[in-house]
Amino acid sequence: MEEIRLAPTIFQPRDKDKEVPVLYCNAVRMGMTVWDISMDIGQAASTEVVQPGPGQPAMVPVDYKVRIVMSPQHAKALAQLLLQNVQQYENLFGEVQIQPKEHKKE
Repeated sequence: MEEIRLAPTIFQPRDKDKEVPVLYCNAVRMGMTVWDISMDIGQAASTEVVQPGPGQPAMVPVDYKVRIVMSPQHAKALAQLLLQNVQQYENLFGEVQIQPKEHKKE
């Protein structure tokens, strides 16, 4: 992935006392058009897993809370910033496993 170099920018909050809502996310649905990329951010209800039948994947209901839409340029810059932050996290705490490690049965 080509590294993007952006001019330094300092973002100053308009209202420093305004509380920013916190949203936990464990489910993302992506979409795109020729002009933009969108992410629906939500929370999966893991306690409500539906098993449709043998050989079919489990279905987990998701409550989507917000849609974030941005230009492809902003999306690429965000992807790079996310990667940098995950790498910093891994340097401090160890590798992040996307899939849980399988437990060995003894």
